[in-house]
Amino acid sequence: MEKKESKPKEQDSLGAALDRCQGKNAKKKDLDLLAKELDANPRAIAIMGDLTAQNITKMAEGFNNPGFVVVLEKRIPQIKKELGYELAPAIEKLSIDGVVISWLRWQQIEYKYTWQNRQGLSLNQAAYWDRSLTAAHARYLKALESLAKIRKLARHDPALQVNIATQGGQQVNVAGDLVRADPGKPPENPQIIDAKTP
Repeated sequence: MEKKESKPKEQDSLGAALDRCQGKNAKKKDLDLLAKELDANPRAIAIMGDLTAQNITKMAEGFNNPGFVVVLEKRIPQIKKELGYELAPAIEKLSIDGVVISWLRWQQIEYKYTWQNRQGLSLNQAAYWDRSLTAAHARYLKALESLAKIRKLARHDPALQVNIATQGGQQVNVAGDLVRADPGKPPENPQIIDAKTP
């Protein structure tokens, strides 16, 4: 017979307090007790208040495949790591979370559409799934665009434009981000241009 894993007492009382606060008929004394329990356990606020994790879990369960839930529990942290989550500032982490959620939603709709399509769809059903898929994909692309904008703004690199007049009065404009190159090394970034004037 397996031993039941015991929860720490504060986690147990916090869970019980949260359970009593579910639904429209939560009592004020239970809500006050929940607030007091959270004040006593700030780490729980971060865990229980992580709506991204809760949404990801619910969406993973929507695949109706417990094994796939386990796979996603392993894959989602990999995706976040690939997007640089560990070293990202807080605002960028929120944007990465948005990318992950929108990616998962897009994949979930794609999965369900593929499954439904194998069963046979009417024209109206196919149109519904196509609209859902298009909207989910657009949301994913928008999340990626937002992440890219946040990263660009967070770099704090001033933009640089150099106007160089050549002999004969022709002007050459070079624009891009300012990147300092080590004079002893060739540039690693192909966007770095060394302009030498005679």
